[in-house]
Amino acid sequence: MKKIILLFLILPIYCFSQQIKINGTILDNNNRGLENASIVVFDTSENILGFKYSDEKGIVNLSLEKGTLESIRIEITNLGFVKKELKFDLKTDKSFTFTISMQEDVETLKEVIIQSDQKIRINQDTTFIKVDKFLNKTEQTLEDVLKKLPGIKVEVDGSIKAHGKAIDKLLIDGDDLFDKNYKILSKNLDAKVLDEVQILDNFEENPILKNLSNSDKVALNIKFKKGYSNIWFGNTSLGLGTKNRSKQSLNLGLLRKKIKFFYFGDYNNIGEKSTNLITGNQESIDFSDFNGRIEKKTKMLFKINSNENTQFNTTQSLFNKALLNSISVSSKITDKIKLRAVGYYLNDKQNQNSSALTEYNIDPNPIIFSESNTYRNTKTLASTELELKLLATKKSYFTNYFSYQNNPEKVFDDLVFNQNIINQDLKNKNESFYNHLQNTYSIAENKILTNYFYFGNNKINQNATIKSDLLNNYLDNDLNQNVLQEVNNKLTYFGYKTTLIIKKNHLESNSTLTLESNKERLKSILKNPENFEFLNNNTIFSQKIISLNQNVKYFISKQIQFSSNINISKNSINDQDFFLLNPSLKLEFSLKRIGRLGFSFDYNSKLPENNILSPNNQLNSYRSFLKGEQEIQKMYGKVFSVNYSLFNTPKRYSIEASLLYFNTTLDYNIESTIDQNFTQSNYFIARGGENTMSNFGLTNYFRKLKLATKIESNQNWSNNPIKINSNTTEIIKNYYSSYKISGTTFFKKFINFDFGYNYNFFQSNYKSNISKNKTSDYFVNINHTFKGIWIAELKYNFYNLDSKDYTFINASLSYLPRESHFSYSIILNNLANENTYSTQSISSYSYFKTTIDLVPRYFLFTTKYRF
Repeated sequence: MKKIILLFLILPIYCFSQQIKINGTILDNNNRGLENASIVVFDTSENILGFKYSDEKGIVNLSLEKGTLESIRIEITNLGFVKKELKFDLKTDKSFTFTISMQEDVETLKEVIIQSDQKIRINQDTTFIKVDKFLNKTEQTLEDVLKKLPGIKVEVDGSIKAHGKAIDKLLIDGDDLFDKNYKILSKNLDAKVLDEVQILDNFEENPILKNLSNSDKVALNIKFKKGYSNIWFGNTSLGLGTKNRSKQSLNLGLLRKKIKFFYFGDYNNIGEKSTNLITGNQESIDFSDFNGRIEKKTKMLFKINSNENTQFNTTQSLFNKALLNSISVSSKITDKIKLRAVGYYLNDKQNQNSSALTEYNIDPNPIIFSESNTYRNTKTLASTELELKLLATKKSYFTNYFSYQNNPEKVFDDLVFNQNIINQDLKNKNESFYNHLQNTYSIAENKILTNYFYFGNNKINQNATIKSDLLNNYLDNDLNQNVLQEVNNKLTYFGYKTTLIIKKNHLESNSTLTLESNKERLKSILKNPENFEFLNNNTIFSQKIISLNQNVKYFISKQIQFSSNINISKNSINDQDFFLLNPSLKLEFSLKRIGRLGFSFDYNSKLPENNILSPNNQLNSYRSFLKGEQEIQKMYGKVFSVNYSLFNTPKRYSIEASLLYFNTTLDYNIESTIDQNFTQSNYFIARGGENTMSNFGLTNYFRKLKLATKIESNQNWSNNPIKINSNTTEIIKNYYSSYKISGTTFFKKFINFDFGYNYNFFQSNYKSNISKNKTSDYFVNINHTFKGIWIAELKYNFYNLDSKDYTFINASLSYLPRESHFSYSIILNNLANENTYSTQSISSYSYFKTTIDLVPRYFLFTTKYRF
C-alpha cells in the first residue's frame, strides 16, 4: 500500500531528457516589441501542447517535451493583427529561434472601433461591459450597478458572483485595494464615476503562475470615466429626517499611476449595518487550492439571540446606528514593489425589541414557553491590513500579507421568560492577527515551486452575567444572585506549505507538502461566586499535521478536462494519531455554444472540531447547556455533484443548473432533553444524514420588449438523525423549495419597472407527523426621469407570511440640476406605516412564533455635493 501511495505521489514528476526549445520575438509594423501576443503550440492532431504570452519586449521563451512528436505548428495571434502560423520539423532540430512581424488587420481594427461603442464586447478572457447602457439613473452605488449587469450576480449578503463563480478580487483599474472585504467598496463607491466593468475569467494575480498554471478564478475590474485621473474626487452628503433619522457620508478618491487612495466614511440610523461589510479570509478546505490563505479561528460559547428579521429589508426592521470609517491605499513604490494598506473602524449600536412563543410537540405532554426581549448590542470592529508584493526577478515573486483585527462587543438583554424576569450582560473580546509569506519561483519553463509560511493567533474572552431565579434554582443557589460565566479560548498555529507545479503537454501536476502545528485552549468557568466544578472546562488540544497532496489535471482536448486529487494526512492530537484520506475526481466539458458541464465526486474524512470534545457541560445560553463527546472519531462523507452553465454575456443570456448529493457515513449529532425551563444537549456519534440540493437559473433579454428576466429555482431534501427526550434515534425529513421570477425594463423614454415574485414552501416529517409552511412576496419598483433632471421612484413590496399580509411602500424624488455639483433628494420610508411583524416556523415537532417591531414611517431629506 505504501509503495502504491508513493508511486502515485511521484508519478507526475517527470524526467525531461529531450525538450523542444522555442525562442521568439514578436514585432509590430514599426518593429517594436508586441506585448501580450498569444503563442499556442499544436501537434499534428491539433491538440494544444503549450501556450504563452509575449512580454513587454515581445519576447517569448517556451519549452516542451518532445516525446514522439515529429512536427509542431505555432499559432501567433493578437487583437487587431493578422494571425500568423509557423511549422517546424522536429526530425532535424529541437531548438527554434524566430522573429516575426505582425501586420495590422484593417477589418479587425474597424470591428474593434465599432464594438467600443457597444454595450458588451469580449476579448479573449475579458468581457467589457459599458455600464451606462444598463442603468436608469436611480443607482447610487457600485453594488446597485452590478445588480443590473449581465453575467454578474450580487447575493443577499453582498458577495458577488461573475459567470457563476464567486469573485476572487474586485479591482480598481487593475489594482486590488480591499482584498476579500470588497463589500466596503461595492456598497459605498459612487455609481456616477463608473464607466466600464470588466469580467476577468481565468484570473491570476501572481505573474509567475500566470504563465504556467491554468486558473479557474474570476475577478471584476472597475474602470472610471474620463476626468477622474490624477485629481481628488468624491462626494459628501447630509441627510436629516423625521423621527430623528439621519445619514451623513464622505467619500474621497485619488487615482494616479503609482498610487490609489480611497476613504469611505458614513454614519446613519436608517437600518444599515457596518460590521457586516467585513468578510475576512476563511480557512481553505479545498485541498487542490495550493494558493489560498489559511486562517483559523476559535469558537464563541455563550450567545444572546437578537431575534433579528431576515425576511424584510433591514431599513424596514432594523433599529441600528452604524458608523463606518475605511482608508485604503495601493502604491506602486517601484516597478517591482507594490504596497497595499487598509484600515477599518466600524461600529454598530443596535436596539431590538421582540417577543416569541415556542412549543415542542413531544410526547407525552407538549412544552410551551414564551419570551419577551429588550435587546441592546454595541459591536466594534477595528482592523488593519498590510500587503507587500515584490517581483524580485523574472523568476521569483514574493508576497507578505499581515492582518490584525480587534472585535469587542457588549450585549444587554432584559427579558421575561414564562413570567420570570431575567437579565443578561455579555462582554466579548475577540482579537486576532495573521501573517502569510509566500514565494513563487520559476525553476524552468514548465516548473514552478511555491513556498508558503503562515502563522496566526485568535483569542476570545467572554464574560457573561446572568441574573435568573430559574438558573439559581437549577444550580441550587440562593435567589437574587448573579451567575457568572467566564470563557477564555485561544488558538495559536503556524505552518509551512510547499508546492511543485509541473506542466507537460496536456498534463498539469501540483504536488504539495504541508506541515502544521497548532494549539487550542478551551476554558470555561461557571461560578456564583464559587466555582461549579462539574460545569467547568479547561481542555488543551495540541495538534501536529503532516499532509501530502497530489493534484493532476489532464487536458484531453481543448474542450475536455479531467482532474484528480488525493490528500493523505497524519493528524496527531494529544498523542493520538489519525490518518485521513481524501480523494476526489472531476470531469469537465467546455463547449462555447453549448456551455460547461462538470461531474465531480469527493470522499471526505475529517476530525471533529475541538469545541465538540468538551468533557463537561457548558452554559451556552441563559436556559441551555451543551456537553461534548470525549471520544475522537473520524467522520466520513461522500459528495456527488453535476454542474452546468452557459453564459452568453453579449446576448445577455445565461443558464445555471446544479445537482448535489451529500451522504455522511459517520458524524457527530446532537441529542436534546427539553423541559419547561431548560434544554440539555449532548453530542453523540452516529450515522449521519443525507442531503440533496438542486438549483436552476435562467436569465434572458428580450430585445424587442426591452425586458431582461430571470427565473430561479432551489430545491433541498434532507434526512437527518435526531434525539429529543428519547434514547431512540429518529430521522427527521425536511423538504424546502423556492421559486423566483424577476424582470427589469430598459425603455429610453417611458416609465421603467423592476418586478419580481418569490414563493417558498417548507415541509417537515418527524415520526410520521407532517407539517407544512408557505410564504410568498412580490415587488414592483417604478422609476421615471423627467427632463433629465428629475428622477422619481416608487417601491412597492407585498409579503404573505403565515396567512398574514404586510405592505411596504417607499418612494423617492431626486433633483439633479445640470452643470451643478449639488443634487437633492427626499426619501419616504414605510408609507403604509407597518408597525409590527409576526412570523412562525413550523416543523413536525416544534412551533416557533416571533414578533418584532418595525421601523415606523419617516421622511429623509438629503443633499449631496460631488467634486
